[in-house]
Amino acid sequence: MIRCPMRQMRSLSQRDGHSATTSAACTSSAQSTACGDASSGSEALVRAATQYYQDVWSRGKVTLLNELMSEEHEQHDMIWQPGRVGSGRRAMKRGVLAYRAAYPDLVFAVLAASFCPPPTAQQQQQQQQQGGAGVGDDGAPAPSAGVGAAAGASRGSVFVRWRATGTNLGPIREQAPTGARVDFEGVAHLEFDHDGKIARSFIFRQAPADEARYFTGGAGGQPVAGKPT
Repeated sequence: MIRCPMRQMRSLSQRDGHSATTSAACTSSAQSTACGDASSGSEALVRAATQYYQDVWSRGKVTLLNELMSEEHEQHDMIWQPGRVGSGRRAMKRGVLAYRAAYPDLVFAVLAASFCPPPTAQQQQQQQQQGGAGVGDDGAPAPSAGVGAAAGASRGSVFVRWRATGTNLGPIREQAPTGARVDFEGVAHLEFDHDGKIARSFIFRQAPADEARYFTGGAGGQPVAGKPT
């Protein structure tokens, strides 16, 4: 098997004085490829990751999450809500609908999607010894003790680079809509469980100016802790 190359992905945050990096295990110049030996399993996960953005986020088909996402899914917004974990498939459905209410014409374009194999038994053992989720030898976030920790429990992960466009025509919580057209990008690391469903999502993204204003309380500074989406 070909070893996945490691690269540094800079955070896509536009906020002054705030940046973060994460090590990505896979990169791809093609829109949908498998990192390593291509297989029907890896291709299926890439298709699922693509469908997640093209059908769920772009078209609002949240019922598809029953097929694509684990009921105990964990959402990690690494830039704008670091330390807060969105728990559960139901919460994700509500989040997608609320976001689309704020941006009714929201469209996600998948620019690239690459599969990476699950952590090795040695990486999982190292993670368990450390007592929590960490970064594997290949640079990918290691599974947590609750998701994919057992050998063979994870079917791998998919890195997705996306671009989103839309218009802020609805309120963001108590914040009134601005009518502004938005265009922003991000990278997602989607970890799949043994059933081929998305178990954990790690999102590194820009935020539209309207949403950033909500997170920062209008001050343009650091995210406000505990802000819901």
